Amino acid sequence: MKKILTSDYNFDTIHIIGNGPSADRFDCTPGLVISIHVPKISSDIVFSQRPIFWGNFGIPIAMRYNLGTNEEQAKILWKDKDNISKIDKHFVIKDWMLYILGEPLINTGHCAYLWAMHYNPSKVYLWGFDNILSESYEYKPSYKEDHEYRVQSGVSKESFIDNPTRQKIWKDYWNKILQPNTQVCL
Repeated sequence: MKKILTSDYNFDTIHIIGNGPSADRFDCTPGLVISIHVPKISSDIVFSQRPIFWGNFGIPIAMRYNLGTNEEQAKILWKDKDNISKIDKHFVIKDWMLYILGEPLINTGHCAYLWAMHYNPSKVYLWGFDNILSESYEYKPSYKEDHEYRVQSGVSKESFIDNPTRQKIWKDYWNKILQPNTQVCL
């Protein structure tokens, strides 16, 4: 069996499918489709920080992993300058992993975007990231149900669905990292 590599994929045009209402408006135009946590549409890759919880969907899963600044693995990873994110130096991308230095208050959508941007796409479309352009944070009902189940079952420590402080931090971080080749689709 051949190992699946990121180089097997064409990252020229990328569609990242988030959990906001506009995800339902994805128009299926050609390109690499990356879904957050659960591929609710036909996808090429799933990006998740907890794939064990969400499940295996028969497609590659890219993940995030937090490292402390004094960990030996962090020192090794950050030596290779080609793997350090050009957008935020606190991230290293190596194959299917996005390594994060420390514990920043970011979400899986940010991580998927930073991971995808490392592969130098010419165009990125964000579907289901309504919060970037609006003042409120909205989620599709199906995601709210999934998230509330995670909180009730103890997988998540807290619900961030109605946390305006965290949502403002997330929105501010989007404004910091978004690149000119990216279109937020509503």
